[in-house]
Amino acid sequence: MEDVRWPALNEPYRAALHEAVQFLFECFEIRAIVASGSILRGNPDANSDLDMVAIHSAPFRQRIQRRFNGVPAELFVNPLERLPRSFAEDRRRGRPSLAHMLATGVVLYDRDGIAPVIKAQATAHLDAGPDFSESELQLLRYGVATWFEDAVDLVARDPALCRLALHHAVEDAVTYRYLAANRWRPRFKELISGLAELDPALQLEVERFFAVTGLTDQLAAARAIIAACVGETGFFEWESAQEPL
Repeated sequence: MEDVRWPALNEPYRAALHEAVQFLFECFEIRAIVASGSILRGNPDANSDLDMVAIHSAPFRQRIQRRFNGVPAELFVNPLERLPRSFAEDRRRGRPSLAHMLATGVVLYDRDGIAPVIKAQATAHLDAGPDFSESELQLLRYGVATWFEDAVDLVARDPALCRLALHHAVEDAVTYRYLAANRWRPRFKELISGLAELDPALQLEVERFFAVTGLTDQLAAARAIIAACVGETGFFEWESAQEPL
């Protein structure tokens, strides 16, 4: 603990971070610890938690959610050798959670001097973007169009389920817009506001979709969003690439 570099935090976060680090040292053979998130950035929300990545020596990974000094914390424990595979998993989701934590986080402890290498790898992964293939993007387009097609079928039969399908369609359409531009999908709290830079017109359309209350108006708003993002609002013909088995 004497080699830990503590950032300046107010209570209850300062004590929570100390307790979390102590917990990690007691439970694992720690090589490095990186802490990130809005608490470290100094702009936490009421429900913000501590996000911490711990690199340890054993050949397993583990995710732990606990409260320290009343503050929720998410602990991601990984061996160094597992990081490239974790980055690849994040890429398939289009959301670079682990890479973002490592690239933007604060190094609290670095026993072996591996933190600069890890942060450089994470930064390179972020800079490369999700790099979805045309086949992967096509599958996403089909999923969005199918959600909307299902919503249209449900208008009269099940209006509540229709609204749920529309919400899925719009969220997936926005996700597609990011990925098609080789942009990572932002965290959920910034999913709509992040469009201000990428596609301001789409941002306004999405805000309008969630502002209108009538189902007919929601259908029209969703149709405009989906047509703009994926170009289809129902079944369309396509073929996947041949996949060797």
